[in-house]
Amino acid sequence: MHAAPDSPVTGPSEPLGITSPLRMDDGWHDDDDDDELAGRPKRRTFAEALTMNLETLMVKYCPVCPFITSSNKLSRHILNKHLESPRKPKKVHLKSIVQKITAASRKSYSVVPMSSIKQTLGVYWDDRNYRSIAHKLTVMLRMKVYGGSWDLPGVPVAPHPFADDLVQVEDDAPEAFFPTLPMSDYR
Repeated sequence: MHAAPDSPVTGPSEPLGITSPLRMDDGWHDDDDDDELAGRPKRRTFAEALTMNLETLMVKYCPVCPFITSSNKLSRHILNKHLESPRKPKKVHLKSIVQKITAASRKSYSVVPMSSIKQTLGVYWDDRNYRSIAHKLTVMLRMKVYGGSWDLPGVPVAPHPFADDLVQVEDDAPEAFFPTLPMSDYR
């Protein structure tokens, strides 16, 4: 009498020499590791999850710094990190900032600072064609960009939506991308 072939769950079969995809044993065991935390998944920050495309929620940007989040932590962040930024009474203006961001997100808009767009484009920001494409994409992707100029013809400078709520609003100064050359006489 001969032995029965291995089942697909336990290992390779003799005649075919292939391993079943149902097999759970990968042959590696580390019984020496008694660390309970090793089994828990590492909690990622929102920025890490965003770079790995794990988050699909609406992104909310801090109007004062580069902090981003997808949850309701923006008001707490502003109170903890930028206590002097909201005008007095602080709670009223902080609530106004969060309400403006929430109202835009309910309409499926993201309120994005121009500095974030410039940082994303990097060296391509200086090229007018790339800026034009980026502007069209922000319109198609329903982003309200504030805090600077696109330096494109026909594109108005968006007002800062939080100017009434913050003590000092730092708009990006419009830069002269196309410097004027001195006039020369052609005689």
